[in-house]
Amino acid sequence: LPISAMESFTIVIEYKTVKYGLVILPSFTIRQVKQAISDNLDIVVSNQVLAYHSVILDNDKTVGYYGISESSQLVLIEN
Repeated sequence: LPISAMESFTIVIEYKTVKYGLVILPSFTIRQVKQAISDNLDIVVSNQVLAYHSVILDNDKTVGYYGISESSQLVLIEN
């Protein structure tokens, strides 16, 4: 992989009325993103639903698979 593919970037997590910045890597799985959210917001991974452009994200797919990049905004729903 080119070095640029391994560079971290910040995405925006929108939860209720608040937006949070989260630094991730393109290689992160959605599960890893949810774990990072759990570490910050104390919402267990199994209770999180993440959506990007109205698509519910699969835990086993990567951030790169969905084309999520710098400043992309994901919506967090708590089950």
